[in-house]
Amino acid sequence: MALAGVMRRAGGADIAVTVRNLSTRGMMAECALAFSRGEPVEIELPGIGTVAGNVAWMTGGRVGATFAAPIDPSLARKPFSSNRTPPD
Repeated sequence: MALAGVMRRAGGADIAVTVRNLSTRGMMAECALAFSRGEPVEIELPGIGTVAGNVAWMTGGRVGATFAAPIDPSLARKPFSSNRTPPD
C-alpha cells in the first residue's frame, strides 16, 4: 500500500507522509520528520478525511499512530469516479 497522507501536530504545519499500513484503529507511515510517542496528531487520509490520533511509536523514518475513533480503511482504497466529488 502507498497512500499519500498528511499529518500535523496541534496547530502545526502539514507534513506529507506515505501510508504503508492502514487498519480500523491505526496506521504506519513513512515520514521525514520526527514525532514523539504519545504526541497528539491529526491525519488526513484520502477518502476518509481528517482523523485525530496519537503517535504510538517512531523509528527509522516510520511512524505508527493510533486513531481516537475507528475508521473504515476500505474508504481510502476506493478510486474516485469522474462524477464524484472527493470528501473534505
